[in-house]
Amino acid sequence: MPDKQTIYHKEHGAAEMAAIDARSALQRCPNEWAAKPWPKEDKAAAEKAAADAKAKADADKAAAEKAAAEKAKGEDKKG
Repeated sequence: MPDKQTIYHKEHGAAEMAAIDARSALQRCPNEWAAKPWPKEDKAAAEKAAADAKAKADADKAAAEKAAAEKAKGEDKKG
């Protein structure tokens, strides 16, 4: 049986997993995972960053859709 270790995700809290996987997560994603619980300020900052990233992604998607629609509209006028 592999050793289990509890690590803490910034948004989802505690998670128990195989120690080798926990070490890997801590090394590969230090901004998401920690060996100790995240302070509340860090969790709030992570939530704000996630919300900001989602808003930017939504705005980028809307801009891309608008550009594609305008391009298609211009091509319809030519042909």
